[in-house]
Amino acid sequence: MGLNLRVLVSMLFFVQGASVAMAWLHHKGVGLLRYGLLALLLFVPFLSQLCLLLGMADMWLDVRTRFRR
Repeated sequence: MGLNLRVLVSMLFFVQGASVAMAWLHHKGVGLLRYGLLALLLFVPFLSQLCLLLGMADMWLDVRTRFRR
């Protein structure tokens, strides 16, 4: 039960981190490269972990609002 919950929460943080990365790339004006980055985030384990940590940081520090300033 605990491992299943960890996998679920990790997946949710990954999705949140990927949305932060996509928002940052949109803010910078990057076009189709965003989808290539999303594919890299899915298939490269190290980048997936960084994305997960970015999702956790966004939850606590609200990183996306800093892009809008």
